[in-house]
Amino acid sequence: MIKKILITLIILMALTINFSATSIELDDEEDLVLTSGSLRGASRVLAQDYVERKVAQVQTVARRNVSMLRLINKTVGFAGKKCKHQEICCKGKCVNLMTDKRNCGGCNNRCKRGNSCMLVMCRASRFLAQHSRGLVKCNKNPRLCRAKGSPGPDCCKKKCVNVKTDKQNCGLCGKKCKHQEICCNGKCVNLMTDKRNCGGCNNRCKRANSCMSGMCSYA
Repeated sequence: MIKKILITLIILMALTINFSATSIELDDEEDLVLTSGSLRGASRVLAQDYVERKVAQVQTVARRNVSMLRLINKTVGFAGKKCKHQEICCKGKCVNLMTDKRNCGGCNNRCKRGNSCMLVMCRASRFLAQHSRGLVKCNKNPRLCRAKGSPGPDCCKKKCVNVKTDKQNCGLCGKKCKHQEICCNGKCVNLMTDKRNCGGCNNRCKRANSCMSGMCSYA
């Protein structure tokens, strides 16, 4: 009986050493009990009591380490599994926050149905997500231009644009601003001289002032 308990003790101690750096130190007197010579001189009751106490200690440490391992497993899936450099662990699964529509930009941040995840942001259209902005053709489906992630809400010559800011389609499709002009609120203006848009859109100079070189003049 004692021999079986000793074997169990040795196995459990070996497992404990593998799972944890926690050690169980023995007193000098107790160390003697483990030797074959001292076992002969010790009473069977004392030896059995000692072994049972040590088995209980080892089991306690083992249970604590197993609980910790289970806690870790909830985070990383299972021991030994490593996520790739660009991935993180969400609920035990390796995910890429840049492209995972169920964890877009953060764990459990789901994109809406039909959306995709691009650069940690949910995009409102799969079509827009799979094509560069310059290649989006809206002539057959103008609603694409009103989706989030679109270059603009207006469809001009098969491209999504914003007629309030697009120099090639300022105010309406096909209206181009001059080289020195930009499009402000659908109008072509010269930021260097326009006192209603002096140096920037909607930057108005005060009454009686003029705009020179993009700055309001008080002369």
